[in-house]
Amino acid sequence: AGSYKTAAGNQECSQCPDNSISDPGSDKKEHCLCMRGFAGMSSETCLECDKGTYCMDLGSLLCLSCPDFSESPAGSDEKWDCQCLEGYQGPDGAACSACGVGKYKDTKGSEDCTNCKVNAITEAEASSSPDKCVCDIGYTSDDADGCILFYCDAGTYKSAPGQNECTVCPDGTNSTPGSTSLEDCICPEYS
Repeated sequence: AGSYKTAAGNQECSQCPDNSISDPGSDKKEHCLCMRGFAGMSSETCLECDKGTYCMDLGSLLCLSCPDFSESPAGSDEKWDCQCLEGYQGPDGAACSACGVGKYKDTKGSEDCTNCKVNAITEAEASSSPDKCVCDIGYTSDDADGCILFYCDAGTYKSAPGQNECTVCPDGTNSTPGSTSLEDCICPEYS
């Protein structure tokens, strides 16, 4: 295997070109085929499949692309080498879906996305780090167990997730403790 002999006799077999292989008893150079993980128009030009592609068959002309949001190492020879990127989940070699809001995945592979700590969310899908988890509206971090309920004082509100401070209501308006929107700042009633 990996060689050929064009004539009968005692001469040595010729080696197939780089990255190609042949069946035992091959009698032509054309019988040399690109190995799995390599592709080309002939055995003379067998090129390694790029990162993010794979080639499962001997003698392939082209490497195939991994499914969206997955990647394989260069020279991959199996579809299963394609693994979901960070922020995406799914079985190896298959379609990958984005981690939903409130979840993240910080490794490549088929592992499931991980939930953020209690009362924390991500502000977008496909988050690839636990650092993307921020406290939800009305909560702040206690640096131990995640996010705890945090009420803004009267006259202030917190309308966005994260560690941001409470915002003071506009002049002449007031809000109740724990307000989460500018609309909670209202003019006081006069009697």
